[in-house]
Parts: sequence; structure tokens; C-alpha cells
Amino acid sequence: MQLCNPQDLLIAEVRVVQLPEGGSARALSLAPYRHSWRSADGLLPFTEADVVPYLAAPVGAQLKLPMQLTG
Repeated sequence: MQLCNPQDLLIAEVRVVQLPEGGSARALSLAPYRHSWRSADGLLPFTEADVVPYLAAPVGAQLKLPMQLTG
């Protein structure tokens, strides 16, 4: 992610939206980076602070390829 231009990034989130007929549904929402050209579309942008949880490896995550794949 450090090699990407932040203006090229979008964060995907699942949100609950209200349907016109009265129910609700889960929908995918794409948020642009705050300082990108996409943030002018009225979308709620993300900041550097919003990305930090995605950069930390989860507990037990495999951080390197198994030996049989690298040799």
C-alpha cells in the first residue's frame, strides 16, 4: 500500500441502507481518499488515520510464502 498513490485508493465498506419500500439491505460503499479528485463527488472520504487498521497484520497472519512456493 505504501507504493500506491493515495489518490488511486478506495476503501470498501459494507453499509446498511434503507430501501424505498421500507426495508433495509447491505450495500457496498466505496470511499475515496480525502485529498483526491474523487472526494469532490459528495462521498464521505477517508483519511490516513482510517487506513492504519488495514496496515497491521492480524494475529496469526502468514507474513511470508511457504518454502515450497519460493524455491
